[in-house]
Amino acid sequence: MFCPNCRQSAADGSNFCDVCGATLLVAGQPGSFVATAQLPATVVQTGRGAISPPQIVCPQCQTPGSGIYCDRCGTPLGRSTAPRPPIAPPLSAPPRFLLQPANILFPFPGGKHEVLIGREDPDRHLIPDINFESYGGADAGVSRQHARARFDGTQWHLEHLSQTNKTFVNDAGVAHGQSRPLKNGDLVFIGRLTLLFRI
Repeated sequence: MFCPNCRQSAADGSNFCDVCGATLLVAGQPGSFVATAQLPATVVQTGRGAISPPQIVCPQCQTPGSGIYCDRCGTPLGRSTAPRPPIAPPLSAPPRFLLQPANILFPFPGGKHEVLIGREDPDRHLIPDINFESYGGADAGVSRQHARARFDGTQWHLEHLSQTNKTFVNDAGVAHGQSRPLKNGDLVFIGRLTLLFRI
């Protein structure tokens, strides 16, 4: 059994997670209720020479237990455990542009921290990572090497490379050789093409 809140394993039959205290009960299940008061827990020794840890009586429902939270009602029992490593966040989709208004997807190549944006140049055997050649890029004023998206370890930035055509992030123009940070939902204008940035 796994906790739906923190994804840590829980003993079969437990009503509450020993790590975060989240309920493991199904709504409406007999015996399920929510703790309403925080009273001090009572420690009950299990006898001399006992190997098991002392039982703690839940201050809310008077059920004995030895975990961090009461198995019946989820009330904290005052125990602590060694910190657990953080749970890794789920893998998300790579950053991407959506060409508007058709919502044509242009994902960033996986694992790259620099992504060239423009149109292919057959004379120089150059194919940018995001290629607008087949999407009216020439007529829309997209240069062969128009812009570059760079990841600095925490955020993506858009650098303008073209000396003849324009680049905007939302309403702000990006000067040649300069860059602007990209945030989820930003509108990026490469020439006259409109792109929605998503992370």
